[in-house]
Amino acid sequence: MNRLFYCWPLLWIFGCGGEFSDHSLAPVAQQSVADRIDVSYREDAQAAFGDSYPVAASQETTPQPTEASRGGFINSLKSLVEGSPVYEDEDVRDGLIQRLEQAEQDLRDIRASDRRAIANASRQIRIGRAQHSPNLVLVTLPTLHFSELERMPRLAGIRNSGMLLTDCYVSAANYSVARSELLTGRFSANSSAYQNEMNLAETIWQSGYETSLIGVWPFESHPLESGFDQWTGFASPNGLIPEFPEALFTQLTRAEIISNRRDGNDGQERINGIQILTDEAVAFFNQQKNSARPLFVHIALPTLEGLERDEMLIEYNSSIGEIVDSLNETGFSGKTCLIVTGMTSNREDMEDEFESVGTLTSSASGLNEGNLRTPMIVFWGTAVARGSVNSSPCSVVDLLPTLAEIGVAKRRPNGLSGQSLLPALRNETIGAQRLFYWRNSDGGQAARRGPWKVIVPAGENQMMLFHLPDDPAEVVDVSAEYPSILKQFLAPPAQQELVEELF
Repeated sequence: MNRLFYCWPLLWIFGCGGEFSDHSLAPVAQQSVADRIDVSYREDAQAAFGDSYPVAASQETTPQPTEASRGGFINSLKSLVEGSPVYEDEDVRDGLIQRLEQAEQDLRDIRASDRRAIANASRQIRIGRAQHSPNLVLVTLPTLHFSELERMPRLAGIRNSGMLLTDCYVSAANYSVARSELLTGRFSANSSAYQNEMNLAETIWQSGYETSLIGVWPFESHPLESGFDQWTGFASPNGLIPEFPEALFTQLTRAEIISNRRDGNDGQERINGIQILTDEAVAFFNQQKNSARPLFVHIALPTLEGLERDEMLIEYNSSIGEIVDSLNETGFSGKTCLIVTGMTSNREDMEDEFESVGTLTSSASGLNEGNLRTPMIVFWGTAVARGSVNSSPCSVVDLLPTLAEIGVAKRRPNGLSGQSLLPALRNETIGAQRLFYWRNSDGGQAARRGPWKVIVPAGENQMMLFHLPDDPAEVVDVSAEYPSILKQFLAPPAQQELVEELF
């Protein structure tokens, strides 16, 4: 009875697929793309990712201590050998130093293995606590504008069943920077001092979740060393992949997609990259429907080369629809928090209009609301009011503390730029005095605190002030009427959160 009670909003909204323009939505996939790839075709992972490609945790073996590593004072021994007249023979001395250095590495490996064992033991305790936590599904698009919601009926359905956060800001135009800030919960300018802190996936993993990435990975490191138990997807620093990719990464294997080969595909229908990832997500939810552990799944959809924006929206709409249908069919929807948002800003000269937001303008400077805002949509059963809207200023860096709180993470990273959006999901107003700051490569600057937004155009010695609730299009400069507000932006803020250069 409880399951039916929690599931009915999604079933009511998403039960009817409908059509998008003149294009029917693609049918729900029944097979994983892994069933359609030639797994006998493998390339060495290191060749694909460079020297930083790691060994999967499941393939690691615990190093056995050597005789030398059981002793201490290795560095002292090296100093004695290097300075001792006994070892005048250079070859003998170098050979002994080399053995000591190997012993030192063995000792480091043993200590690292011990730390992993302690972390795993601690995690096993949390797995029991996490069994009643909701599943967490995060779907990210490289870019997303408010006006596009009406052209994506399946995404609009989630918005009608959950909450729309209207004042969510992206932090960068660079895709890999934006993904880094999502993963770390910090604006990039604040990240250097916290390089050893846990990231989003590691934080959720420590809480007892099974963590999976299905989609694009933009970094040189590998998802399996970044807190994810599983990865299926593509490597791309900017989120852009070929329309019909010829290879797919699954864990440590790079497999060829035979149907997408330009030669010798025997007339098979080609599969675009978004459909491949959608098939993988659907297959994953089917495989995990009886899992006793909660899931954290990040579905990072790419941009496909050569497609116009309207064509991309059709693909995104179809993918989101199939993902939601799968959550319903597997029974996950009643116990899942689903979040959909965009990642990067744009520098197009355009207007972005939506009923709950008003008209947002974009400009070549990249500093207007239309450049910086992206919809964030949250569905979480009865925990989030149906069809609700919240205008609290927020950012993608807030997702780490938010998901950590939803997942009841006991350990959380230090030095986060973000804050939990859980009060906003209860429809409270948060972040009234929080400062957001942006700059572009031309020297232009913008900042927002509460309802006020200030823009300093590049090369101009003036500040323009806008009251966003009354003027979201930033048309009426009210700096002359509110000099006291302007002075608040001139004073150095105590905790200014500096965002990466936008362009």
